[in-house]
Amino acid sequence: MRNQDGQGECDDYPITTQKTTSRMSLSDDERDVDSYTRTDDVSDTRIDEVAKFAVAAYNRQTGKALVFIRVVRSEHQVLPRGVNYKLVVEAATPAGVTNVYKAVVHEEERKLTFVSFVPVL
Repeated sequence: MRNQDGQGECDDYPITTQKTTSRMSLSDDERDVDSYTRTDDVSDTRIDEVAKFAVAAYNRQTGKALVFIRVVRSEHQVLPRGVNYKLVVEAATPAGVTNVYKAVVHEEERKLTFVSFVPVL
């Protein structure tokens, strides 16, 4: 469902879709960001919240009904305005078929933005 500003809502989190930006158009501040750092504790509550958000956003966008199982791996990148999360997530279909997915979510001021969610082949 979309609200008046064109953003959707997913459970307790607003859903927005991030457009990718060419590296050439980034400002100097945006180029000086940390690289991705592996998260040591994948059972961290915030990492779980971000992963569940990614699964729910994917379900809303595609009409699927995947169920979050666990975070397999997590990396984050600190930006001047927020954090990017790269997650490897295990999820299952309602029939119980499990698969692993790569998810990318951006967070800025506790607002999560769905970027991508693709199966790992």
